[in-house]
This record gives sequence, C-alpha cells and structure tokens, in this order.
Amino acid sequence: MRTHVKSLLALVLALLICVSVFAACKKEDAGDDTSSNTATSSIPTVSLPVVSDIQIDVEKGEIEMPANSTFADLKADMAEKGLLEEGQVVHLYQEDKVTEITDETTKLESGMVVIIKDADDKEVKTFTLTVAEEVGEIVSQVVNSDGTVTVYTDEGQAITVEVDSQGQTHVISTESVPVPSATPGTSTPSVVTPSTNPGGNTSGGGNGGNGGTDSGTNPDPSDITPSVDTSRIQLKVAGDSGENSLVMAVMTFQREHSNVRITIVPSEGGGKYTSLDGLKMQLASNNAPDVVFMDCVYVAAAGNNGYLLDLNKMGAANVKDKFIPSCWASATSTVNGAECQFALPFDCNTILQFYNKDLLDEAGVTTAPNTWSEMVNAMERLKSLSKCTSPFNLMVNFDGSQSEKNYMAFQWMMWLWRMGGEVLSDDLKTAAFNSQAGIDALQMYVDMVTKYGVSKDRFSDAPFLNGTTGFNMMTNNHYKSTVGNTQSPITFGVTMLPELKSGVERWSGLGLYTLALPNNITAVEKDANKKALAEAKAAAAYEFAAYYTSTLNYQLTYCNNSLLMPSLKEGQGNGQFTGDYWTVAYRQLNTSKARPGVKNWEAIEAYIAQAINDAVNNVRQPKAALDAAATQTNRQLR
Repeated sequence: MRTHVKSLLALVLALLICVSVFAACKKEDAGDDTSSNTATSSIPTVSLPVVSDIQIDVEKGEIEMPANSTFADLKADMAEKGLLEEGQVVHLYQEDKVTEITDETTKLESGMVVIIKDADDKEVKTFTLTVAEEVGEIVSQVVNSDGTVTVYTDEGQAITVEVDSQGQTHVISTESVPVPSATPGTSTPSVVTPSTNPGGNTSGGGNGGNGGTDSGTNPDPSDITPSVDTSRIQLKVAGDSGENSLVMAVMTFQREHSNVRITIVPSEGGGKYTSLDGLKMQLASNNAPDVVFMDCVYVAAAGNNGYLLDLNKMGAANVKDKFIPSCWASATSTVNGAECQFALPFDCNTILQFYNKDLLDEAGVTTAPNTWSEMVNAMERLKSLSKCTSPFNLMVNFDGSQSEKNYMAFQWMMWLWRMGGEVLSDDLKTAAFNSQAGIDALQMYVDMVTKYGVSKDRFSDAPFLNGTTGFNMMTNNHYKSTVGNTQSPITFGVTMLPELKSGVERWSGLGLYTLALPNNITAVEKDANKKALAEAKAAAAYEFAAYYTSTLNYQLTYCNNSLLMPSLKEGQGNGQFTGDYWTVAYRQLNTSKARPGVKNWEAIEAYIAQAINDAVNNVRQPKAALDAAATQTNRQLR
C-alpha cells in the first residue's frame, strides 16, 4: 500500500492503542492489582481504510488503483484528475505490452501496463499498474511484548505498527497469515495486552476472561506451531520489465501456479546486480527481492557472507545436468566443507582469440597459432609488416575507469590460468597470483612489448577492427563485428586461446549472469510464523528461478540480440548458435573460469591491473609488481 493508506491505518491503530493505554491507567489509579478485560470490552469493531482513489507517480511510471477497479474506472479517474492532455487516449495492455485490452468492463490487475498515446497514436507515457489489496475488518488485535501492535483482519492480513517517541505511528509490516477469529458469542474483537503481573493468573480476551494464559504473558512464538497461508504468495523479481523472455516466463509460471503472483521490480543495471552493496543494503532494511539477477563474479562472496540461499537445499541437483559444467561451477562454492550452489546460470560469454587472416597470410602464417611458440613465430613475422601497427592488441596501460582496470586484470588472469596458476588460494583467503606461474605469465606480457613489437599504447579494440593488428582477445558477442560482418573488407578468424604451457588447459574467462535467491529468512528466524512464510516464499521463488533458467526458449529469446550464449547444454546448435564460429565458442566456454569475486573484488582487480602496467612500463620487475599487489590484496581479504 502507499503512504496515505499507511497513514490512515496508523491513525486508526493509534486510537486503538490510546484506548487500551487509557483503560490500563484507569485500572492502576483504582488500585486494581488483578487483570481485567474491562479495558478491552468497549473497543468497537473498526473497518480499515482502503485505497479509494487513483494514485499516480509520473517519475516512477506507476499507477495504483483501488481494489476491484475496471478499465472504465481507470479512464474516468485519469480524465477527472486532468492527467490527459487534449487528444490523448488511454490504452491498457497485459504484462507482455503486446496484448491490448479494449473491454472497459475488464477488472484491473497488478502488472498490467497503461500507455497514453497522442492523436497520432504515438506513445507519450507508459505506466505499470498496481491494484491495491482489499483490507477487511479487524477481528483481533495483539499488543506485542515489544510495544508494537498487530491487527488481524478477516482478509487474512496481519498489520503490525509501532508508535515512536513523538506519538507518530508507523506501519512495520503487512503479511498474509491465518486469521485469528474473535471470541465466539461476541462482536467485539479481542485485545491482548502484555501482563504487568508475570507471576499472576492473568486473563485476557474479549469475553469476560476466557482464553487467558496461566503464565500471565503472551505465548512464546517459538511454542506456536507455524501455520502459513500459501493460498496467496507474492514474489518480487528484480529485473527488466521490458525483457520479453522474463515477462513471458512470469506470465506462464503464474498460470501454472495460481497461488503465486510475481512483480518485476526495477533495479540498477537493467535489473542486474553487479556489486554486493545494493543487495547488502536491501537485506539490512528487509527490502530485498525474492529473486535477483547477479553477476557470477559476486555470487561466491554473497553466498559466503550469508546474503544468498543455498539452492542445493532446495533441489538444485535436479537441474544441474542441464547446464554447461563451467557455467554451473561458477556459482558453486565450498562452505565449511559442504558444496553450496548459490545461484542458477542463465546467459554467458567467454573470451576468444580473433585474428586477421589477411595480415597473417601476408606474413606467411598459414594456420592460426595453437601454442605459445606458434604465437611467438606469428608475432615475429607480423612485426615486419609496415601496415601492422601491433602484432597483438594487448590490453595494457588502462588508466581510465574502474571497469577498464577490472577488465585488464581479467584478461591477464587467462594467461595466469594457462600457465597453471590461480588468482587466490583454495580457501579464498590469500593472494596466489604472485606464484611462479603468475611471474611467468606477466613476463610474457613484458616480452610481447619488448621483444615481439606489441604496442603498449592505451588499449582499444579499434586497431584490430580497422585491420592494423594481427590478434585480439574479445568476447564471443563480437561475432557481428568480425567473422559475421559480411560487409567488412577484412577477413577475420577465431580460435580458442592458445596453449601457453604443455599439459595445462587453454583456459579462458567466463562471464555469466545468474538467478539467485536473497536470504530473506535469517532476519525473521526468531518468529516462527514469519520464518515459515519466508521459507514458503523462498520455495516458490526457487521454483520460478529453476523454471526460467532451465527452459531453453527463454534463454534463446534473451540471448537473441545480445549474442550472449545460453548456459544450457542444449543451447549449442539451437537458434542462431550454429556453425563453425559457435562450435569454437562453445568449446572455449567449456574450458573457462570465472573470477573468484570475493569481498572488495574491485579493489583487488585494480591492484593486479597496476602490477601489469608497472611491469610493462618497466617501473617494477614482474615479481616485485605482483608481490606488491599481493600484499595489498591480502589486506583486503582479512
């Protein structure tokens, strides 16, 4: 509900509290040491207010309508409020923004889309529609031991409020719960107040003391068997409401699960979480969505910090075999000796080695290099060509944004991995990139500049795409600008990254977005009913996440324009992901690793990037540069 509804509700509840407090004071003034229900018997049944008028937020693009409103009501309210300019018309669509609704008797539902068009049928404004819930009559109220008040309605709602030191009342939460009924034989709701005589025989309830507790206190929630109403489960999925695959999945899932309603809520980055800060703040304020899209880089850290639920406990093993192993592994962590799956894979990409066939042919290189020695030979030949400004388009000298430094460090990790090294120790607690493998990998960078003619100018893809560079490492979604560009005068080729050390896999880097479930359970685990409800919502959220990620059609639809790759095994060879190019891309994807993504990961990548620049520019030797970065990294990992 919106703020004005909460304020009206808070006012009603504040009056109820005042009546209770006044009655209790009268008891004390009269010297009555025994408990009585006199104070509660005079409290009348009160109807809670509901949203009674249209509410519109132009900045957020949201409209809220009263419960049971129709399309005709919406049009009338918008016209009455002066929200339409001359010639503008209101159009109503289903969540897919495609299926238009023209019947004005149609009952409005949350998630529908309202589009205002001008006389030329051009879109002027778009709004997401929310329909307010019906709020029933109070059947009971409970004054909790912490001073808050919970009101139960005949619509199965538990609305908890608190009063601050200024006398202002604030709504804390609204939940769907089993309905506590009023005491039989009376029309007045029961009100239970905290006892001032813990050892006495306190009675409560609205019928002359029936229903009291012998202990003189409210029952401990932990002693009550949780009873959760799962007939209406509301889920929030952080995502892009304009993404067709997500909208289709939500609509289909809701049809197949009639008790679940899903709202797509916006967040930064088109609904994708690319850091831990946003999720951490949402969890701290009990405002986290039920499902989030998260960069796999941060999944391990989020899971290890308790921000995400372990999906292995929810049945993730049942869908594991559907996914490409490297993608699945990117969201897998070991916590206290147990394997945890903190997310399900969705769209992905990997880094490939692209090359200019025309330059290689001119240099006398007839086949694309597969080993380091073959790379050295190719670079030696390319540097003698006048038209070749750099044999290899090496990512160095990034002094720009944080993301540029991060990406430079990421690319160097692929050299580290192919030399047999790792970024961090197995327990993710210390730096490992300053090993001999790391030193040798960075020395290769130095040799490429000092021996093989590679330019150390500030990096850009442009020289390669313009035809003046022999090799470049790029993500697979550069297909249309290279191999798939039929208009380019340049003939491009693509291979897996070359082998750098005999016996070591040709590791590349993995980029992947996943669906994860924020841990909304821990914050309410001391309240048995709230915990049970949170667990029920988490179970429904997992079902949706598993359905969305493991359905090939949704992945293909999502990846269609971006040329990111489906993480499902059956994605290869389906849709546009066919042919020699994608065969190479999928082979590399199966030999790819994700960054460890521990806390303060951005800072760690910046340290590695600085070490690369220092070594290439002869500020420090590779070992000294990496040791310095490792010292800084270990401070961040403490």
